[in-house]
Amino acid sequence: GQWWVQDAAAALPVRLFGDIKDKKVADLCAAPGGKTAQLALAGAQVTAVDRSPARVARLRENLTRLALQAETVVADAAEWPAEAASFDGILVDAPCTSTGTIRRHPDVAWLRQEGDIAALSALQKRLLLKATHLLKPGGTLSEVAGLDDIITADGDLRTLPSHLPNADPRLSGLDGFYAARLVKRISTLIAGRFARSMLARASGSTVALSRLWPGRTDRLIIAPHDLRTADATRAAE
Repeated sequence: GQWWVQDAAAALPVRLFGDIKDKKVADLCAAPGGKTAQLALAGAQVTAVDRSPARVARLRENLTRLALQAETVVADAAEWPAEAASFDGILVDAPCTSTGTIRRHPDVAWLRQEGDIAALSALQKRLLLKATHLLKPGGTLSEVAGLDDIITADGDLRTLPSHLPNADPRLSGLDGFYAARLVKRISTLIAGRFARSMLARASGSTVALSRLWPGRTDRLIIAPHDLRTADATRAAE
């Protein structure tokens, strides 16, 4: 229970929340539980949601091994009937093409097909709209420090295999990762329309993601393993 093996890039999105001690946070698409464990260790009241009973069972085993606690739910996150505006933060580790992990999984380049992009984008849209419905409005934001080289001019997080160099190639590099901090400042109805509009603008990108309402505590983090998503969409505050 002392260790959790995880690529360094995958450990970064949770840090975008800032201080989440005693906050209610939902982790959608949570299994096998790496980010759930990070959230719980940071003191959040975590609800971990995943549609696979087998994967949720593995998540529970991992939390037990790590001596951490979280509520677990077996459900399709996009259809999960949780109370509206009931969470201070939501982490969406959205299903994606996984092209960002190609340095460790070279077979991705052959397994993924062009048609996968549209299907995954549609799923991400459902997850994003559901998350805006579950998220509370308001709050303040703590910035991430010490990561200047992987924070874009728009305030998003983007890692590449060239980051974190090391003389030992076995210890060098990060997965290609993109994360956006989204903060809800408007009603769910308007937010839903805004999200749909920005996702439409992102058509043609590998993963359709948008950066909404940056700058406050009650936030939604979207973190897919995709090298190309950082150029998907930008939204004015």
